[in-house]
Amino acid sequence: HTASLFPEAAELDAGLDLGQQQAIIGVTPPVAPHRRLSMTRTALLKCDKLYLSIQGNGKREVFERAREKEDRRWPISYFLQQKETPLDVYWAA
Repeated sequence: HTASLFPEAAELDAGLDLGQQQAIIGVTPPVAPHRRLSMTRTALLKCDKLYLSIQGNGKREVFERAREKEDRRWPISYFLQQKETPLDVYWAA
């Protein structure tokens, strides 16, 4: 997931919508036992810089797929494909 924008969450479309006026939305992850708060893509892209920290080969594989194109299965893909806000990526095996 990215922020708390989980794949398959009912609120994912609202969180990724660039027309979203809210900076924070409630998200119910499909596999977590409780709701979370997440910044929306609109709010995140207004930051001066974004940082992505990933660990392990499984997350690296998701990162590589997400770099190819925007895909709802990998919300991070919407941030990797954008050119507005600098994004630094840190990976540890």
